[in-house]
Amino acid sequence: MYDQLAIGIGVGNEPFLSSFNSTYGNVTFTFPALQDVHGGVGDKIKATETLNADVDESSSNELSDSNFRNNVKDVMFHTDVSSSK
Repeated sequence: MYDQLAIGIGVGNEPFLSSFNSTYGNVTFTFPALQDVHGGVGDKIKATETLNADVDESSSNELSDSNFRNNVKDVMFHTDVSSSK
């Protein structure tokens, strides 16, 4: 009936929200989830991570002053896709 049912999957951003006060545990849980999605269907669709603006910690409204919050910075700059460590 359909050639393609999905073109992308977004892994939820709830672990990154400061308002949840670590309700979902360590934010590093989302990276393995993203790896699992990509590993299973990455050759057919795009897998991405959605982010809320509260991951930003800046001293002004200038984009050039933006930086990730300390508790998510390591996850945001994790570049080794073969490992979640």
